[in-house]
Amino acid sequence: MLKGLIQNATVMKSFLVITLLVAVSASAQDGAAPPTEFVTQVLEPLGGKIVRPKDWFYTESHGGPSYVWTFSREDASDLQSH
Repeated sequence: MLKGLIQNATVMKSFLVITLLVAVSASAQDGAAPPTEFVTQVLEPLGGKIVRPKDWFYTESHGGPSYVWTFSREDASDLQSH
């Protein structure tokens, strides 16, 4: 069971990294200036770490086996469904 949780956490971390890279890439294509400062964000409760643009918002939501971390330019905290 623990091995399955670790594998799921690894998959989720990979998905999050890919999602963040796509978001940053899309914003750059929109003509927006790419962010220049990044900060390390800890992904609780799993303890993973990722860098995010300093002026972006971060929200998290967890329920049962579901873990959601959201990085956005706008404040998305009111949009959380959990």
